Amino acid sequence: MEESRTEWVGLVEEGLRQVDGRIPAASPEARELARRWDELGSRFDSGEDTKVAARTMWNGNSAELSKALPWTGQQLQQLMAHLQQARDAG
Repeated sequence: MEESRTEWVGLVEEGLRQVDGRIPAASPEARELARRWDELGSRFDSGEDTKVAARTMWNGNSAELSKALPWTGQQLQQLMAHLQQARDAG
């Protein structure tokens, strides 16, 4: 579990660097980040419905959920948008 948490923190930091650096979501780097993000998430849940529900919950409650994290809700919302755009780009 600690290994997954460490991996997740690394993915968040990499994603925020992409957002801050204005790396296009359609870029190979962004699409690879989204793939790795989803791979990590699938270790805990394999159902697409649950993933959609988690994203919806995050989008509606990011400020509250991010209080215990070292990043702002706005940063994490930008990251989630970047990841979704990368997924959509294929």
